[in-house]
Amino acid sequence: MPEAEIFVCIRYSERHADDLDTSTMAKFANWTNLSETTFLLKPTVPDADYRVRIFTPHQELPFAGHPTLGSCHAWLTLGGKPKQPVVIQECQAGLIRIRRDGDILSFLAPDLIKTGHIDNDLMKRVMSGLSLSPEMIVDASWVDNGPGWMALLLKSRDDVLRVRPNYQSISGLRVGLIAPCLGDVDGVDFEVRAFTAAGYEDPVTGT
Repeated sequence: MPEAEIFVCIRYSERHADDLDTSTMAKFANWTNLSETTFLLKPTVPDADYRVRIFTPHQELPFAGHPTLGSCHAWLTLGGKPKQPVVIQECQAGLIRIRRDGDILSFLAPDLIKTGHIDNDLMKRVMSGLSLSPEMIVDASWVDNGPGWMALLLKSRDDVLRVRPNYQSISGLRVGLIAPCLGDVDGVDFEVRAFTAAGYEDPVTGT
């Protein structure tokens, strides 16, 4: 299983995760050294079924997709009963609606924290770190729903696959690449790659 899909979920029960302070949660998440550690808490708003806090080994995230679905699955498996036909998760990004279709869970993504233009100096740094020329880039935008991703639309699948990142140059940045497949691969519409702020390519995150 890719590291991006592995996380620990701490549930509130007789001993509430609510009793843990932020420092303790952060230290525990750092100790696990997994991509995400989530803590299930009592909700603070009437409509929510539960509240979740999401930590990487280094920081807290207002929202992330994999731990949202995984935490909801854990909550349901451990006997959680939603108040409505959909599960309502409370997190720093707001209330997230999670739909159940049999064993399949899907969420309505929250509004992006940051969208639009990437400033020229930052774009130059990204292009240099990924060895991209301006002619290869169709569009570029912030697509930040919590962790801080930028997305670059490239002309072709081959352009995406040819990228060999210089992680030192893009250290601290999260960059996703996407391009249409244009019939190159049967049944596949887009090629996607994601380079994390920690200096490695993530096989899942960033889609």
